[in-house]
Amino acid sequence: MKLVQWVRFSWDLDKLPRPEIVLPDHYHFATAQPSEEKDLRALITRSFAHDSSWGEAIHEVNAMLEGWLDHAFETEKPELCLALRHGTRMIGAAILNPDPAAEDHLVP
Repeated sequence: MKLVQWVRFSWDLDKLPRPEIVLPDHYHFATAQPSEEKDLRALITRSFAHDSSWGEAIHEVNAMLEGWLDHAFETEKPELCLALRHGTRMIGAAILNPDPAAEDHLVP
């Protein structure tokens, strides 16, 4: 059995310097729309499936991801689904939950 442990961090973001991040023109961030849910799910699932270090825990990870994605697209106040795009192709994604009481605020 492989022991999987999560490490929880917290930051006081007000104390961090505000760097100016400039992406090359062909990259851009935007919120993913409900019509892009299928692509977002596939992208996040693939990113974990291609990382062999998850091993036997991948099924638990997939269950967690599915739960987060279900919640993100089914609630009255949906989380922000952020997508990084290269042109029109989605190449990265994260779910941001702005609720201060949430257990997880940023999903991959």
